[in-house]
Amino acid sequence: MKKFLKITVLCVIFSLLMITTAAAEEDSKKVIVKELKPQNDSVKIFDKVNYTEDEKSMHVRIEGSKKADGVTKAYHLKLNPKEGTYLITEKLPKEMDILETKLSRNNNTNSNNTIEPMSTTYYYAWVQTVTDDLAGEDLCKTKVRLDWVDYGSTIGFYDSDLDTWAANPSQFNTHWYLEESYLDDPYLYYDDQKLLQDGSAEYYNWDFMDEDEKTEVSHWIEITAQNDGTYDYIADWGARGEYSYLLDLDVYTN
Repeated sequence: MKKFLKITVLCVIFSLLMITTAAAEEDSKKVIVKELKPQNDSVKIFDKVNYTEDEKSMHVRIEGSKKADGVTKAYHLKLNPKEGTYLITEKLPKEMDILETKLSRNNNTNSNNTIEPMSTTYYYAWVQTVTDDLAGEDLCKTKVRLDWVDYGSTIGFYDSDLDTWAANPSQFNTHWYLEESYLDDPYLYYDDQKLLQDGSAEYYNWDFMDEDEKTEVSHWIEITAQNDGTYDYIADWGARGEYSYLLDLDVYTN
Protein backbone atom coordinates (compact mmCIF):
# COMPACT_ATOMS: atom_id res chain seq x y z
CA MET A 1 0.00 0.00 0.00
CA LYS A 2 2.79 2.41 0.96
CA LYS A 3 4.61 1.57 -2.24
CA PHE A 4 1.46 2.28 -4.24
CA LEU A 5 1.00 5.68 -2.54
CA LYS A 6 4.65 6.56 -3.17
CA ILE A 7 4.31 5.75 -6.85
CA THR A 8 1.09 7.76 -7.04
CA VAL A 9 2.71 10.83 -5.43
CA LEU A 10 5.69 10.62 -7.76
CA CYS A 11 3.37 10.40 -10.76
CA VAL A 12 1.46 13.47 -9.61
CA ILE A 13 4.68 15.43 -9.08
CA PHE A 14 5.97 14.36 -12.49
CA SER A 15 2.70 15.40 -14.13
CA LEU A 16 2.82 18.82 -12.48
CA LEU A 17 6.38 19.31 -13.63
CA MET A 18 5.41 18.39 -17.17
CA ILE A 19 2.49 20.82 -17.12
CA THR A 20 4.67 23.64 -15.75
CA THR A 21 7.35 22.97 -18.35
CA ALA A 22 4.80 22.88 -21.15
CA ALA A 23 3.27 26.15 -19.95
CA ALA A 24 6.70 27.80 -19.78
CA GLU A 25 7.52 26.59 -23.28
CA GLU A 26 4.16 27.86 -24.53
CA ASP A 27 4.79 31.29 -22.98
CA SER A 28 8.27 31.45 -24.49
CA LYS A 29 6.77 30.79 -27.91
CA LYS A 30 4.61 33.89 -27.51
CA VAL A 31 7.63 36.16 -26.99
CA ILE A 32 8.76 37.96 -30.16
CA VAL A 33 12.35 39.21 -30.32
CA LYS A 34 13.58 41.03 -33.42
CA GLU A 35 16.42 43.28 -34.48
CA LEU A 36 14.62 45.83 -36.63
CA LYS A 37 16.18 47.35 -39.75
CA PRO A 38 15.66 50.91 -41.02
CA GLN A 39 13.31 51.43 -43.95
CA ASN A 40 14.86 52.78 -47.12
CA ASP A 41 13.41 56.24 -46.49
CA SER A 42 14.39 56.31 -42.82
CA VAL A 43 16.98 58.57 -41.24
CA LYS A 44 19.84 56.22 -40.39
CA ILE A 45 21.18 57.45 -37.07
CA PHE A 46 20.95 54.53 -34.61
CA ASP A 47 23.43 51.66 -34.50
CA LYS A 48 20.86 49.07 -33.45
CA VAL A 49 17.13 48.82 -32.69
CA ASN A 50 15.86 45.69 -30.93
CA TYR A 51 12.17 44.95 -30.41
CA THR A 52 10.62 42.54 -27.90
CA GLU A 53 6.93 41.76 -27.53
CA ASP A 54 4.86 39.38 -25.45
CA GLU A 55 1.16 39.15 -24.65
CA LYS A 56 1.35 41.93 -22.08
CA SER A 57 3.99 44.41 -23.21
CA MET A 58 6.32 45.71 -25.88
CA HIS A 59 9.92 46.77 -25.45
CA VAL A 60 12.34 48.76 -27.62
CA ARG A 61 16.10 49.04 -27.07
CA ILE A 62 17.97 51.66 -29.11
CA GLU A 63 21.76 51.93 -29.32
CA GLY A 64 23.68 54.83 -30.81
CA SER A 65 26.65 57.15 -30.49
CA LYS A 66 27.27 60.87 -30.81
CA LYS A 67 29.93 63.55 -30.55
CA ALA A 68 29.53 65.69 -27.42
CA ASP A 69 29.20 68.89 -29.44
CA GLY A 70 26.18 70.51 -27.75
CA VAL A 71 23.98 70.13 -30.84
CA THR A 72 20.51 68.91 -29.89
CA LYS A 73 18.93 66.35 -32.19
CA ALA A 74 15.39 64.95 -31.96
CA TYR A 75 14.07 61.81 -33.66
CA HIS A 76 10.65 60.20 -33.88
CA LEU A 77 10.63 56.41 -34.07
CA LYS A 78 7.80 54.51 -35.79
CA LEU A 79 7.96 50.73 -35.51
CA ASN A 80 6.75 48.09 -37.95
CA PRO A 81 7.50 44.81 -36.12
CA LYS A 82 5.56 42.67 -38.62
CA GLU A 83 7.87 43.79 -41.40
CA GLY A 84 10.90 43.88 -39.11
CA THR A 85 11.56 47.55 -39.87
CA TYR A 86 11.41 51.00 -38.35
CA LEU A 87 11.14 54.56 -39.66
CA ILE A 88 13.01 57.46 -38.09
CA THR A 89 12.09 61.04 -38.92
CA GLU A 90 14.10 63.96 -37.60
CA LYS A 91 12.11 66.47 -35.55
CA LEU A 92 12.72 70.04 -34.57
CA PRO A 93 13.86 70.05 -30.94
CA LYS A 94 11.48 71.64 -28.46
CA GLU A 95 12.28 75.28 -27.68
CA MET A 96 12.79 74.42 -24.00
CA ASP A 97 15.43 71.80 -24.84
CA ILE A 98 17.29 74.27 -27.06
CA LEU A 99 17.11 76.92 -24.31
CA GLU A 100 18.42 74.49 -21.69
CA THR A 101 21.30 73.56 -23.98
CA LYS A 102 22.22 77.20 -24.58
CA LEU A 103 22.09 78.01 -20.87
CA SER A 104 24.21 75.01 -19.99
CA ARG A 105 26.69 75.85 -22.72
CA ASN A 106 26.96 79.50 -21.66
CA ASN A 107 27.39 78.61 -18.00
CA ASN A 108 29.73 75.66 -18.35
CA THR A 109 31.39 75.46 -21.75
CA ASN A 110 32.79 77.27 -24.72
CA SER A 111 31.19 77.16 -28.19
CA ASN A 112 32.49 73.61 -28.72
CA ASN A 113 30.65 72.23 -25.67
CA THR A 114 33.89 72.07 -23.67
CA ILE A 115 35.93 73.92 -21.07
CA GLU A 116 39.65 73.86 -21.64
CA PRO A 117 41.62 75.13 -18.66
CA MET A 118 45.24 74.17 -19.42
CA SER A 119 45.33 70.51 -20.51
CA THR A 120 41.96 69.46 -19.04
CA THR A 121 38.75 69.38 -21.06
CA TYR A 122 35.21 69.14 -19.66
CA TYR A 123 32.37 67.62 -21.70
CA TYR A 124 28.67 67.23 -21.09
CA ALA A 125 25.98 65.23 -22.86
CA TRP A 126 22.37 64.26 -22.28
CA VAL A 127 19.88 61.80 -23.75
CA GLN A 128 16.12 62.08 -23.39
CA THR A 129 13.31 59.64 -24.13
CA VAL A 130 9.77 60.91 -24.65
CA THR A 131 6.61 58.83 -24.75
CA ASP A 132 3.93 60.36 -26.93
CA ASP A 133 0.57 59.40 -28.40
CA LEU A 134 -0.59 59.05 -32.01
CA ALA A 135 -1.26 62.79 -32.18
CA GLY A 136 2.37 63.45 -31.23
CA GLU A 137 1.60 64.91 -27.82
CA ASP A 138 4.28 64.38 -25.18
CA LEU A 139 3.02 62.33 -22.23
CA CYS A 140 6.14 61.65 -20.17
CA LYS A 141 9.86 62.41 -20.44
CA THR A 142 13.08 61.16 -18.90
CA LYS A 143 16.46 62.83 -19.35
CA VAL A 144 19.88 61.65 -18.14
CA ARG A 145 22.81 64.09 -18.21
CA LEU A 146 26.49 63.29 -17.73
CA ASP A 147 29.40 65.73 -17.34
CA TRP A 148 32.94 64.40 -17.47
CA VAL A 149 36.57 65.52 -17.43
CA ASP A 150 38.97 64.50 -20.19
CA TYR A 151 42.60 64.45 -19.07
CA GLY A 152 43.92 63.31 -22.44
CA SER A 153 44.33 59.55 -22.17
CA THR A 154 41.89 59.10 -19.27
CA ILE A 155 38.60 60.64 -18.14
CA GLY A 156 36.86 61.30 -14.84
CA PHE A 157 33.38 61.93 -13.47
CA TYR A 158 32.29 65.54 -12.91
CA ASP A 159 28.50 65.62 -12.49
CA SER A 160 25.24 63.91 -13.53
CA ASP A 161 21.51 64.46 -13.25
CA LEU A 162 18.13 62.85 -13.91
CA ASP A 163 15.06 64.86 -14.95
CA THR A 164 11.53 63.47 -15.22
CA TRP A 165 8.21 64.94 -16.34
CA ALA A 166 4.64 63.63 -16.69
CA ALA A 167 1.69 65.35 -18.37
CA ASN A 168 -0.97 66.02 -15.75
CA PRO A 169 -3.22 66.78 -17.42
CA SER A 170 -2.35 66.24 -21.07
CA GLN A 171 -3.93 68.17 -23.92
CA PHE A 172 -6.64 65.49 -24.11
CA ASN A 173 -7.17 65.59 -20.34
CA THR A 174 -5.43 62.34 -19.48
CA HIS A 175 -3.32 62.19 -16.35
CA TRP A 176 0.15 60.67 -16.16
CA TYR A 177 2.11 60.11 -12.98
CA LEU A 178 5.71 59.34 -12.08
CA GLU A 179 5.78 56.05 -10.19
CA GLU A 180 9.50 55.93 -9.44
CA SER A 181 12.85 57.13 -10.75
CA TYR A 182 16.46 56.26 -10.07
CA LEU A 183 19.89 57.63 -10.99
CA ASP A 184 22.60 55.03 -10.55
CA ASP A 185 26.14 55.74 -9.37
CA PRO A 186 28.63 56.51 -12.18
CA TYR A 187 31.02 53.73 -13.11
CA LEU A 188 34.54 54.34 -14.45
CA TYR A 189 36.22 51.41 -16.20
CA TYR A 190 38.51 50.27 -19.05
CA ASP A 191 41.60 51.83 -17.42
CA ASP A 192 39.66 55.05 -16.77
CA GLN A 193 38.91 55.53 -20.46
CA LYS A 194 35.14 54.91 -20.25
CA LEU A 195 32.56 56.36 -17.85
CA LEU A 196 29.06 54.93 -17.56
CA GLN A 197 26.00 56.66 -16.16
CA ASP A 198 22.46 55.32 -16.26
CA GLY A 199 19.06 56.35 -14.94
CA SER A 200 15.48 55.17 -15.18
CA ALA A 201 11.89 56.21 -14.57
CA GLU A 202 8.50 54.53 -14.61
CA TYR A 203 5.15 56.22 -15.29
CA TYR A 204 1.50 55.20 -15.18
CA ASN A 205 -1.95 56.37 -16.21
CA TRP A 206 -5.48 55.31 -15.26
CA ASP A 207 -7.51 57.28 -17.82
CA PHE A 208 -5.72 56.88 -21.14
CA MET A 209 -8.94 55.35 -22.50
CA ASP A 210 -10.76 53.35 -19.83
CA GLU A 211 -10.60 54.66 -16.26
CA ASP A 212 -10.60 51.09 -14.92
CA GLU A 213 -7.49 50.02 -16.81
CA LYS A 214 -3.85 50.95 -16.14
CA THR A 215 -1.25 51.95 -18.73
CA GLU A 216 2.43 51.81 -17.79
CA VAL A 217 5.58 53.13 -19.42
CA SER A 218 9.25 52.63 -18.52
CA HIS A 219 12.31 54.62 -19.61
CA TRP A 220 15.91 53.54 -19.04
CA ILE A 221 18.88 55.52 -20.39
CA GLU A 222 22.58 54.72 -20.33
CA ILE A 223 25.37 57.09 -21.39
CA THR A 224 28.96 55.88 -21.79
CA ALA A 225 31.49 58.68 -22.19
CA GLN A 226 34.65 57.94 -24.18
CA ASN A 227 38.08 59.55 -23.93
CA ASP A 228 37.75 61.15 -27.37
CA GLY A 229 34.89 63.60 -26.81
CA THR A 230 32.17 61.17 -27.91
CA TYR A 231 29.66 59.01 -26.08
CA ASP A 232 27.61 55.88 -26.68
CA TYR A 233 24.03 55.67 -25.49
CA ILE A 234 21.21 53.21 -24.96
CA ALA A 235 17.57 54.29 -24.79
CA ASP A 236 15.37 51.49 -23.50
CA TRP A 237 11.59 51.99 -23.65
CA GLY A 238 8.75 49.74 -22.56
CA ALA A 239 4.95 50.01 -22.57
CA ARG A 240 2.18 47.75 -21.33
CA GLY A 241 -1.45 47.86 -20.33
CA GLU A 242 -4.49 49.48 -21.84
CA TYR A 243 -3.99 50.74 -25.41
CA SER A 244 -0.23 50.82 -24.90
CA TYR A 245 0.17 49.94 -28.59
CA LEU A 246 -1.03 53.49 -29.36
CA LEU A 247 2.07 54.96 -27.71
CA ASP A 248 5.37 55.59 -29.44
CA LEU A 249 8.77 57.10 -28.78
CA ASP A 250 10.93 60.16 -29.44
CA VAL A 251 14.64 60.22 -28.67
CA TYR A 252 16.63 63.41 -28.07
CA THR A 253 20.42 63.58 -27.97
CA ASN A 254 22.80 66.45 -27.24
